[in-house]
Amino acid sequence: MKVLVGLAVAAGLLVGVAPVAHADEAGYLDAVRSGGRPVISEPLTLSSGYEICGLMRNGASREAAAAQAVGFLYVNSIGMTYVDAAQHHLCPDTLK
Repeated sequence: MKVLVGLAVAAGLLVGVAPVAHADEAGYLDAVRSGGRPVISEPLTLSSGYEICGLMRNGASREAAAAQAVGFLYVNSIGMTYVDAAQHHLCPDTLK
């Protein structure tokens, strides 16, 4: 009986630390593609998206996140394609 109670408590703790939001990686990749950007490497493109999310969560502007994650040459509509896709599909908590 103690084992069952222990398992129930452990399961409850795990549920309590589960992430609230689920990243939509497929949606992010589709949004990047529909923005006119080819996705040559899905892992690299996803990495850029998550980097954008991290930067913005730490206070970076959209432009600064694009410059750092995608490259200074892409702080135009190309970079904003990645930022928009990341915000809407990977980290909607960064939308204001």
